[in-house]
Amino acid sequence: MVLVVKILILFIIGLILTYQVNAHGKHDDIKFDSALNTGVDALVEEVNKDLMRAKQPGFSYLYDSAHDSLEGKVSLENGDAKALLTWARVLQHEHRFDVAKKYLNKSVLLDNKNINAFLLLARVHLATREYQLAKRACLNLVGLSDVVTSSICLLEAASYDGALDSSYKQLQRIVAQQALSDVQSQWAALVLADMAYRLFLAAESEMWLDKHFTKDDTHYLIEWADIKIELGKAQLVLDVLAPIVKKLKHTEDGLLLRLALAEKRFGQEKYWQLTADKRFAHLEDRQDVHHAGDMARYYLYVSANTERALYWAELNWQQVQEPKDRVLLERAQREYKRTD
Repeated sequence: MVLVVKILILFIIGLILTYQVNAHGKHDDIKFDSALNTGVDALVEEVNKDLMRAKQPGFSYLYDSAHDSLEGKVSLENGDAKALLTWARVLQHEHRFDVAKKYLNKSVLLDNKNINAFLLLARVHLATREYQLAKRACLNLVGLSDVVTSSICLLEAASYDGALDSSYKQLQRIVAQQALSDVQSQWAALVLADMAYRLFLAAESEMWLDKHFTKDDTHYLIEWADIKIELGKAQLVLDVLAPIVKKLKHTEDGLLLRLALAEKRFGQEKYWQLTADKRFAHLEDRQDVHHAGDMARYYLYVSANTERALYWAELNWQQVQEPKDRVLLERAQREYKRTD
């Protein structure tokens, strides 16, 4: 069975390489490009700019602004392809995956050459464990995107569907042989780091994230901090993240939590832990379901409240069902039983 899966992956990669000569232009950035700009409402254009900026530390509040700007203004009945995709990105950030799928499916129906829509559709299917549908979305990129984009998408999906080891090896070969843009390099690093982590290769996971380290992407910083803390390098996390977070006008809960975790592991001062206590108490009061995963991590690793950790881990699992979310839930369940 494993041999069959490997042969299938190699066949598909060969198909991608064959179609590379017919690609519709190099996908140098995973964002909304000029091919989608014609006739799009000015509001959607502004929201897209905000969504790109929202990835940077200190600007995640722009996701809320994007929601407020588009809510009620984009519908399945009257939205064009780009507007539907833009709203789906907001829904994805809010973990409203089932609704996001509807908007994405309508978007690709209206524009079947929309690289970004297929990429986001694949990612949403992965979050809800619909691996065959994720691979189907990636296969739509063959002949549409460049070989790197379609390969990363396909191999990430395959890695979740019984071909983790072979997908990891194949993606390493592609990264070594192909020319990648900076954005593609960072994307590939995140995917390879995740694959390595799931293969219990923590040092290799760390290596990939170090190789293309960036301070301009909040998600990347969180993934980097998590592996550093796990490998006992809490002081490095404090040294790198503290100056970034101190300069921010708007709190990034994910980064604040990693500082609190690192501080607790390092076992000295409690500045970040006390700051996190105040912030997460606020999130608890407003029942912020969008931060369910970090709420569970806070109660599990910082405040040691196993009952609330389990509550939030279960709520998180209802929304996102990726391997790390399963690990979080299982840890919360064990700790709750141990202290009950």
